Amino acid sequence: MGKLLDKLKQIYDNEIRKCCDEKRNKMILCLKNDDEFVCKNKINDFDKCINDYNNYFTYKYSHMVKFEIYKK
Repeated sequence: MGKLLDKLKQIYDNEIRKCCDEKRNKMILCLKNDDEFVCKNKINDFDKCINDYNNYFTYKYSHMVKFEIYKK
């Protein structure tokens, strides 16, 4: 079971980078140049990307292992 979870973590890390890295980079660039209020849309876009991907990943892989992605 441990190897399967390690593999799922690796898949998650790789796929979320592919999916949301562009939005993350835009958000970071905006935050370097402006304040949080000005960058709110980019922050929301990145947050939405993460949440959408978490839902997709959970749906896709939940048949393998019962797991949940915990949100803080």
